[in-house]
Amino acid sequence: SSTTSFVMADAAVEITATYEATLYLLTVNGGAASIDDAPVTEASIADIVTLVADTPPAGKAFKEWVIVSGEGTITDPTATTTTLTGVFSDIEIEAAYEDAIYTITVTDGTANVESAKMGAEITITAAEAAKGYQFAGWTVVSGGVTLANPANATTTFTVVSANVEVKANYAPIEYTIEVTNG
Repeated sequence: SSTTSFVMADAAVEITATYEATLYLLTVNGGAASIDDAPVTEASIADIVTLVADTPPAGKAFKEWVIVSGEGTITDPTATTTTLTGVFSDIEIEAAYEDAIYTITVTDGTANVESAKMGAEITITAAEAAKGYQFAGWTVVSGGVTLANPANATTTFTVVSANVEVKANYAPIEYTIEVTNG
């Protein structure tokens, strides 16, 4: 108890009050909290808590840490790993996510957009072939997309959950020459 009594002895008495840091409930949605690499669900004003965001769901990217309720200070709210200090009440923190934006790169051609969200349909068109060459199809370099018709100079694909790079391919035109004696 912070207030107490005692019976005075026949000698000098020294009394020392001791204090403990108050622990407050710590709730982290979309991530984890730890102190010195040990998972925690409580923290005090003196603690330095490490926050680590979960891996984003498909098509999402980490945006920021949000204090839903309570009080504390987040060192860098836009970092997936950051610290929380100054906890002096129960606190709820949430890792906020937003739609991921993926880049679209087309070598020897164009796309109708330079970047897009997961699920967007993209139209790509091959550049005009150099003299003596013809369009020979598309190659998906990265991004795991499936082209609607890889043999067409203009085709479409749907963005999955990665940056996309495609390349237009060209081949020399083969001419057949017939020589007749006449």
